[in-house]
Amino acid sequence: MTHPCLISIPLRAICFVLAFVMPAICGNLMCAGKTPVGLCGRVYLRSGDTIEAEGDTRIGPPVKSRKIEIIEHAYTKAGKVDRKIAPEEVDSVVVWPTTAPGRPRTFSFVKDYGWCWELERNPWLTVCCHSPKGYHFAGNGGLWLRGKGYILVIKDGRTYNLGRPDKKISDKARRQAMELVADDTALSAYLSTARGRADKVLRSLGKYHPDKK
Repeated sequence: MTHPCLISIPLRAICFVLAFVMPAICGNLMCAGKTPVGLCGRVYLRSGDTIEAEGDTRIGPPVKSRKIEIIEHAYTKAGKVDRKIAPEEVDSVVVWPTTAPGRPRTFSFVKDYGWCWELERNPWLTVCCHSPKGYHFAGNGGLWLRGKGYILVIKDGRTYNLGRPDKKISDKARRQAMELVADDTALSAYLSTARGRADKVLRSLGKYHPDKK
């Protein structure tokens, strides 16, 4: 019969490993996970200049209200954030995964919200999708919101929140949209009867063209 004390020795050794060695290993893994990577694309500055991510240069994904990061030597151990650009300096950011150059996504910064994915834009208004927790970029160029998101419409310098994009459009959102395009007879008529997901219905605002203009 094995003495209980002989069993306790290896158990203590295991506890020691879990308590002191594993945190160190996990810490190293976490650090490795922070190696900066990013997306291809272009940053259009309000100054008129453009920063292009080409070669081993990448753009960090637009997140919340953070600065846009320009990453040099991406995907290597030498990778580092070479420059951070304040949202106020940026007009828009166009990005895409290296594996999907044909599916670019445009982001602009909206006051009180942060970086927003542009769904539609015309000379009179912009339709955006805002995700407070950020965005997921798939290798095939797909883009998903992390958690709940909101449809925003920017017109005449004002931002209107029309609710969740993944839900059936509400009567309230429909009325708001119709008010915003009241001077476009054809679009107003469409919105009055349109049904389905809010994002699909509200993307029609990209066709907005005031009557007689």
